Amino acid sequence: MDASYKHPVVAVVGPTATGKTALGVELAKHFSGEVISCDSMQIYKGLDIGTAKVTPEETCGIPHHGVDILTPDKAFSVADFTAMAGKLEEEISARKKLPILWAAQGCMFRAFCMGCVLQRKKHLPVCGSSWRRNWLQKAVLPCTKN
Repeated sequence: MDASYKHPVVAVVGPTATGKTALGVELAKHFSGEVISCDSMQIYKGLDIGTAKVTPEETCGIPHHGVDILTPDKAFSVADFTAMAGKLEEEISARKKLPILWAAQGCMFRAFCMGCVLQRKKHLPVCGSSWRRNWLQKAVLPCTKN
């Protein structure tokens, strides 16, 4: 195996109301995974209706990270997200679980997968992590509803 290989990561990506939540939960059940939300609004507590936020019932007990962790008066940037998601990805993998990225809109997801780190003062992307870039180009398929 290539020395740059880290661990598998699955992405469930598609527009709102296409079945991503159910698919993510089923994948997590089948492959012993945990979900990382890449949604820029579901991170906020109380913004449930306009964000189609996953309900506790819909999670079926599968951990969903990055949901309901901040109050709406707190800022949360792409840089904050990539740092959080990177840490979560490593923690989930260290527990021998499969990280499952779950996204409807692409800004946070793309930044994470491309390995971009935004410098807080300059707001300029510094992209690296070629394994994520290669993975994104080869492995992301849209989620569609039948």
